[in-house]
Amino acid sequence: MGVLRVMVTKDARAQTIDLLIEHGVIITVDPNRRVLNDGAVAVDRGRILDIGPTEELAARYRGKECIDAARMAVLPGFLDTHGHAGHSLLRHVGEHTSAFGWRNLVDHIYFRGTTPEFWRADGLLSTLERVKFGTTTGISMLGSAPRSDDPVYADAFARGAAEVGSRTVIAIGPPRPPFPRVFSDWRTGRCVDHLVSYERCLEVTDEVIRQWNHGAQDRVRVWVSCSRFIAPSPYDPMFDEKQLGFAVRFANDLRSLADRHRTGIHTHSYGGAIKFVHERTAALGPDVILAHCTGTDDEEIEILAKTGAKVSHCPTSGRIYQFPARVPVVEMLERGVTVAIGSDGTAHQTFDLFKDMRMAIMHQRLHFFDPYVMPAGKVLEMVTIDAARAFGVEQELGSIEVGKRADVILVDLWQAHVVPLNMLVHRIVDRVSGSDVHTVIVDGKVVVRDHRSTQVDENDVLELAQAQAAAMIERSDVQDLMGMPRGFWGSARY
Repeated sequence: MGVLRVMVTKDARAQTIDLLIEHGVIITVDPNRRVLNDGAVAVDRGRILDIGPTEELAARYRGKECIDAARMAVLPGFLDTHGHAGHSLLRHVGEHTSAFGWRNLVDHIYFRGTTPEFWRADGLLSTLERVKFGTTTGISMLGSAPRSDDPVYADAFARGAAEVGSRTVIAIGPPRPPFPRVFSDWRTGRCVDHLVSYERCLEVTDEVIRQWNHGAQDRVRVWVSCSRFIAPSPYDPMFDEKQLGFAVRFANDLRSLADRHRTGIHTHSYGGAIKFVHERTAALGPDVILAHCTGTDDEEIEILAKTGAKVSHCPTSGRIYQFPARVPVVEMLERGVTVAIGSDGTAHQTFDLFKDMRMAIMHQRLHFFDPYVMPAGKVLEMVTIDAARAFGVEQELGSIEVGKRADVILVDLWQAHVVPLNMLVHRIVDRVSGSDVHTVIVDGKVVVRDHRSTQVDENDVLELAQAQAAAMIERSDVQDLMGMPRGFWGSARY
């Protein structure tokens, strides 16, 4: 299982290819949703060349590398449609504070207490966690609200992420008002504060897109972003009426940047914001992914369906209990809205999309008191082909089909919590976790083998992350938020 070997074939006419995956259960998520037992996938020059029974492909191809996937499931690599850069290095810092207080805290940390090396360390750590959990493409907002005072921070994150070998989408743009904002630069070894205008944030966003979009052999993309679409909403803990003067300008400027660079828009959005933005701007479109969408009503669902804007549902968002409404996922799906799943990783939760699939099912079934909503197959689509559609790359990624990029994961099924090996699509969604991912292939290259990265020294990444997190805590002066809060032990609530 998972053995790397040189393939020996009796047919001297067999075509030599880069990689042959044999004897797996191939869950293709192709248009016919085929599941092939004892199947094989032929990979050459970064693309899927052929799919079929192992006996047929083993006679047809000679792999320079051959992976025995017996007792494994072979799936398309997962795509995570919402997450945050930086969060991996401040996990649970200030976790007991209010939603409003925590967001102000992380803005303080990111804007006043981080360095380029911090962002490189997070790029390494967060991307490593994602890819080891089977996520081959993930989007990360550069902070909770984007840090966009200088391109060096996005550059450092991109360099770290690119080392790990998977696909990363960096979301960057202006943070929420007021402007000008104070940012701190520690590159001289001491804190130097400077005021940054809204216009400068747009300039930095433009620079980062020019520098990194389609970078690292097209494994790094850049989308434009902001903290959220500013609009009156009872579901947005950060809304302030004083910000409304920027609302239309933010949306129009994001649209202008996205159109100029032919890239996408990614931001948070809550009930009320979708209607507000749609009535006043042309920002919404099929190149937009809106995270959360808590409290979205029927009229806004129709707007999403009409404009083609996509939704990233984050069922394990660490602050979901702060929002007094649900995300109407079932209603959105029934009206043709593309809904994918996002981890919202990782300050309060992991990047494990297997866990998020189960939570997505649970939220909707509890709401409807109906065990038949959100079938396992639909939810698997939401981290594969539907997520690829959200990113606009469904012709390249999201399923195992001939001609697509070879982003493929192998999941070890021969385990006590999975066996017996029947009804495997159900089993993948209901039982498997990210730690069961054995092998990860991106663009035809094995980047994780036997649960370990082939691209970076994992211990070096962890050492760097630990050191940079400690330095960030000291620079930000948040040591008092690292202890156990009152009520942690022996109480029903903080």
